[in-house]
Amino acid sequence: MATEKSYKDIWEAAREGGLLEVQSFIDVKGIEVDGIDPDRRTALHWAAAGGHNEIVKYLLSRGAARDPVDEDGWSPLMSAVSASKEDVVDTLLEAEVDVNRSNDTKNCIIHYAASKGNLDIFKKIMKKGAKASPTDKYGNTALHRACGNVIMKESDRLEMVKLLLSKTSPNKKNNRSETPLHIAVVEDNRAVALLLVNEGADVLIEGEDEKNSLELARFDFRDELLECARRKDRAQ
Repeated sequence: MATEKSYKDIWEAAREGGLLEVQSFIDVKGIEVDGIDPDRRTALHWAAAGGHNEIVKYLLSRGAARDPVDEDGWSPLMSAVSASKEDVVDTLLEAEVDVNRSNDTKNCIIHYAASKGNLDIFKKIMKKGAKASPTDKYGNTALHRACGNVIMKESDRLEMVKLLLSKTSPNKKNNRSETPLHIAVVEDNRAVALLLVNEGADVLIEGEDEKNSLELARFDFRDELLECARRKDRAQ
């Protein structure tokens, strides 16, 4: 008979990667595969967040709900993307889960993919239909997030930004009236900033601090950024 302790044990086993324990709880002790903890997380949430792909596959094979959300609106896919667990992401995408789900802070899966900087995961969820336009509670799009990413290789960051620019405007403002270009120059992501300008980003848009991107750029980058904008204007 399933007890409260049994459910706690299966959640812990799923979190820690104990495949045999999880199988025993479900197949022998009859624990419900979709039992929820006090935060409304299932064993699938815990296995996905921990990157335990064999447990994820097993739970799905036993009929686990593919796309449950916890009390904060997080799905297993969102957890796996945030933790950069690519094998789990692959398994959940094969199960046709929702790639456009948002949580209680209005963060979408694509926001986490852009922030965490795993280009392969990002491309996979884009291929599955993730939308680039949603904004988080601060008004940031995935493009804002990617332009502020400082942990990625520059080549990967540029590729991610190019993909997003094909789907969304480079001049979209967040709640602080900042465009992706503002974010890029503040983080000194120079190659990204130049790419944005070449794709139509306006260097003269001001944020709520009444400063434009040229004023925010580091002194030794301002002339290059301005010349890029002038070349773009002359080419139009």
